[in-house]
Amino acid sequence: VLSTFKAQAVANTVWAYATLGVRDEVLMAAFAQYVMQNGFLSTFRAQNVANMAWAFAKVKLKDRKLMKLLAKRALQDGLISTFKFQEVASMAWSYATLSIKDQQLMTALADRIISEENFRKDLTSQSVANTVWAYARLGVRNRKLLDVLAAWILQDNFLSSCTVQAV
Repeated sequence: VLSTFKAQAVANTVWAYATLGVRDEVLMAAFAQYVMQNGFLSTFRAQNVANMAWAFAKVKLKDRKLMKLLAKRALQDGLISTFKFQEVASMAWSYATLSIKDQQLMTALADRIISEENFRKDLTSQSVANTVWAYARLGVRNRKLLDVLAAWILQDNFLSSCTVQAV
């Protein structure tokens, strides 16, 4: 059956298992192997990449080869320019949760945030907190990213919408 899965079905399935807190190492390894063969990852869109990375991080499965290839896919063909803020935050959180420091990816994610003024309308306290936490956790200091996020946070009474945990 696995051979019939398309990119969206793979990403949705691993996301669902992770969301339910099911850590099925055999199943997740099978999905990882499946997407790493025959150029399958080239069919992944931004959401598929982010969901796959998030699912592995959520259930604490550190597949370095898969994560390296997901980062590579995010950086290919201008795909990173299609990432929404939630997908950027999810990618950063995923790599930090698994303690995988991919400097090129983290720089590209920061550049995506910095270059996209429209992200400001999509901010949530959780996504901002996850993003800043990820950069701190990995020890990636990007002053311009921090300045942009700080400016956004200080606009439009953003802090009044934050939870105590996010602050």
